[in-house]
Amino acid sequence: MHEAKQIDPDIIAIMLTSHASMKTAIQSLRREGAFDYLEKSKDDLPQLIEAVRLAIEKRALQLQSRWVVQAEGSERTIDMKKVQETFDLSDREVDVVKCLCRGDANKEIADRLFISELTVKGHLKKIYQKMDVHNRATLVSKILSGATLGI
Repeated sequence: MHEAKQIDPDIIAIMLTSHASMKTAIQSLRREGAFDYLEKSKDDLPQLIEAVRLAIEKRALQLQSRWVVQAEGSERTIDMKKVQETFDLSDREVDVVKCLCRGDANKEIADRLFISELTVKGHLKKIYQKMDVHNRATLVSKILSGATLGI
């Protein structure tokens, strides 16, 4: 996986192994940045399909730089790169903001991004500080009024 990450640092890799161990799982997930770690088994095809579906969804979310938001009966397109630059957000923080704009709750964000709800709360705290807001409604409102902010 190290070679694949050198070619594409943003690659989303799922590690498959025939001999799973806690040591290789930790190494794959933490040190090598795998998205998921699964043991090969013909009986676990549904688990593999779900892991691939989640990985594709995560990658699609990362690649989407323009975000369409439904607001007051109309659609608005938000340039998420501009939002990222304006508020100095990390890539992961932008992913969380996209989910907020969709109306996702913390649990939905955690599931979609394959992180814990506690991690979502940590990202929200940092995002609120960077964007000088105190709640998700104000955050989304600030993004939707981006024209007045120069974004």
